[in-house]
Amino acid sequence: MQNALLIIFMHKYLTFCIFDYIINAPWKKVKKKFDNQFQEEMMKLFTAGIVLFSSILISCSAALSVQDPTTIGNSQKIGVESVPANYGTVLVTVYADSYQNGNPVSTPYAGVGVYGGPWQADKLLGITSNNGQVSVSLPAGNTNFSAFILINDESDAFSGTVPVTVTAQKTVDLSIHLAPTPVVINAYSNPGTGYALYISGQGSYLGNWTNAYRMTYSSSINGWTYQGNLPIGAQFKVLLGAWINSNSVSVSSLTWQTGNNLTITAPYDNYESVISDNPVF
Repeated sequence: MQNALLIIFMHKYLTFCIFDYIINAPWKKVKKKFDNQFQEEMMKLFTAGIVLFSSILISCSAALSVQDPTTIGNSQKIGVESVPANYGTVLVTVYADSYQNGNPVSTPYAGVGVYGGPWQADKLLGITSNNGQVSVSLPAGNTNFSAFILINDESDAFSGTVPVTVTAQKTVDLSIHLAPTPVVINAYSNPGTGYALYISGQGSYLGNWTNAYRMTYSSSINGWTYQGNLPIGAQFKVLLGAWINSNSVSVSSLTWQTGNNLTITAPYDNYESVISDNPVF
């Protein structure tokens, strides 16, 4: 940097000296001997020489002032983040879950916000890329992650908190699964006083066929309804049992509906999937 400033100063000083010498000294004698046309030609030649001289000095200055672009200070690389010794990295991969031919399928989910703690606290750590991943550096210790995405103006998908232990100077892999489709299941059946309808099906979203989730009675449809984000293609059934003041209950005390399994279908309007059924027990 000092060399560059010195050359720029020399350039300005020499230019001034040359200009002063040529203009103020000999040029007064020259112009007495030559006509105006020759003076104009000489001035053009002189101007071109100054421009060329300036370009050479500026080029030298730029060459000397350029530093090695791969280093800053002693040896720190540009673009390489320096992670504190007590920090570790968590490589988070978010998946969109579905079922195909009865088998679970998980696809990397792009554009999902990954949060520290519950997503409602709005502590956004990053957005997943096309491969469904985002890398986060955090202090070593136990922490929680969650994921959230706004699908459209009226629907979203989110996860609960997922715990992870961050290890200093190491990378930990973490997977978060989402069901991106809002689903409404309506069951039209009168279970009788003191009873309720439940739902159970494939995967953890629906209780793995071992636990059931109580549906909610809706007077507007004169039936029972269940709303939540569920994987497209997952199979389920409605069950009948005594009212239990809990959202989840073992299927061992319930009665399954008769007939074939039902399937979560894709929405027709890209908003939510609405499934209606008249279960018989």
